Amino acid sequence: MLVVGYPEILRCRFRRLGTEALVTRYSQLRQRQAQKCLELQVTIQALRSVARRAEALGIEAAECEKELVRLVGKLAPVLVDQPGIGPICAA
Repeated sequence: MLVVGYPEILRCRFRRLGTEALVTRYSQLRQRQAQKCLELQVTIQALRSVARRAEALGIEAAECEKELVRLVGKLAPVLVDQPGIGPICAA
């Protein structure tokens, strides 16, 4: 709902961006003193907060996957060597 209902001024700036680019751009949003519209200020704050959390979760997921690959490789290397079986399925 946040992205669908946010102010048109933001929607125009980000309309053509893909998901990764959106998260990056949202995490870098800054509020300007000249912005008097409370809705715009709150939306920018919310978008930035959600985007930064998404980035943090992406990093955390990558770390977990590395650990999973290490553990599965140690406990079931034969299974991971089978065609079509990756570490997540093997786990």
